[in-house]
Amino acid sequence: MTILLVDIGNSRIKWSYADGDTPGEMVAADWPDGALDQLAADAWHSLPAPSRVVVSNVRGAEVAGQLAAWTRQTWHVEPEFVQPKKQAYGVENAYADPAQMGSDRWAALVGAHHLFQQDVCIVDCGTAMTVDALTRDGKHLGGMIAPGLRLMREALYRGTRGIPASATAGDSDEVFGKDTASCVQQGTLNAAVALVERSWFAMCALRSDDTVCVITGGDVPLIVPCLIIPYRHEPDLVLRGLLRIAGSTS
Repeated sequence: MTILLVDIGNSRIKWSYADGDTPGEMVAADWPDGALDQLAADAWHSLPAPSRVVVSNVRGAEVAGQLAAWTRQTWHVEPEFVQPKKQAYGVENAYADPAQMGSDRWAALVGAHHLFQQDVCIVDCGTAMTVDALTRDGKHLGGMIAPGLRLMREALYRGTRGIPASATAGDSDEVFGKDTASCVQQGTLNAAVALVERSWFAMCALRSDDTVCVITGGDVPLIVPCLIIPYRHEPDLVLRGLLRIAGSTS
């Protein structure tokens, strides 16, 4: 049975095929706006029809409807949209109302629990930065949500005077900027780095020094060179969680 795993984020979409216990090579595409059915037609038209399509979607009902219409028409397959649960797949969700949690965070928790036999601090560096603390026995302790690099920079550009548009893109190699754009770039980058490191140190203090910092998301290449803590980069963590969920519901 071939499963297409799809992670629809706020600004990127990732997917891979799985025919076993491990996802295949992950493919990612930027998708800030536009219709999903057009992206699917461009990127998926030549792919073999999967037996199942398992999806994490944080872009809402309209996008879910576009995806469902395309997979039905093209492959005659009904997509399965993952919903967070209070307790399933070995993970106990800390949220009183699991429906408030993004399905990508839930899938990442499931994926991390089955990848590691240790306490983990999961950091997703995407449009929003999310942190989730998970014990080795599958208990979710809670998490954090903060703006990602682009949102932090755009907030400064839109909410203050004197911040140039050039500050919202690009990066400076110097720790201390020598113009406004590079100061914004370094300030926001170091804020993101501090969130990662502070979260890991907090989890180590709560649990154990062998806590694994598991990091994923599109901004990882910008953030990890600045980290002074050990980490594991798992770019397909959400897809791995989707595959585990799919295997439990087949």
